[in-house]
Amino acid sequence: MITNLSRFVVWVGVFLFFVIGLALVIAGAILYKQNPLGIEDPTFYKFYSSVMLIVIIIGLALIVATIFGLSGLKCAKAAPFLFTIYNIFIIALIITTVVLGMAAIVLKVRSLSTNICQTSFFDNLNRQFTTVGREFFCQSGCKCFIVEPAHFPIARNWSQEITDPVRVQECANFAITFPDLISVVGFAEFIEENGNCSGICTPMPYYLFTNINRGVPNNSCLTFILNFARPYTKYVIVISFTLASILLLQSLFVCCLCCCLKPKPNFNQFGAQGYIRDGFEMNRPAH
Repeated sequence: MITNLSRFVVWVGVFLFFVIGLALVIAGAILYKQNPLGIEDPTFYKFYSSVMLIVIIIGLALIVATIFGLSGLKCAKAAPFLFTIYNIFIIALIITTVVLGMAAIVLKVRSLSTNICQTSFFDNLNRQFTTVGREFFCQSGCKCFIVEPAHFPIARNWSQEITDPVRVQECANFAITFPDLISVVGFAEFIEENGNCSGICTPMPYYLFTNINRGVPNNSCLTFILNFARPYTKYVIVISFTLASILLLQSLFVCCLCCCLKPKPNFNQFGAQGYIRDGFEMNRPAH
């Protein structure tokens, strides 16, 4: 009874993992060269393509694992070895999914923290954005028309000359002065355009990476960034731990099947008085 149940569960798991693995490989391959979010930024695209590559690798690992699992179900003699390899793949995938889920939980908890701007990453990024806004764009090194140049923050800061820069990345010395920000220009354009915001933790009174003539930003971009990331972390958490639970259940039933499964004797005819069992000549059993 236990063996039959374990065999059934393993069969279902093998089929399910093959379908999931095939879907991950196909989806990852299709999305690898695409940019569904429309963020024109080399660094973001590199990160995105790396994530899609990980998805493809996980899919391939699932497909390879199902080959060993299916072979173990079909070949009773080699079942212990094949199921051991199958279980190794499963345990590796369990560890991978749990790590991804824990990382997503950490990101979600930090995103809910009130002092997130005090973390080194956001603090450093905020300082650079603030420096760009207060000391570089529309200042002596990169002039554009300032309505109230003696005050900061100012009510309006709109360029009125055709030759004036309308984005901070259009300033001649931007790449030299802020080399660390070059890689985030595309993402900064995306969050300013879609969040109607400017600055990270400290609000800027005008747009930096999109057209300054758009008007006055509503607020800093921190809220938009966190709201943009939270749904994805939720999906990662749910999918990771759901898949880890299924993998763990499958691993337990594989162990049970591996321990309970006994190879059927091979009663081949051997002469008039005997038979061969697992390669050894033996007497014919009495009826």
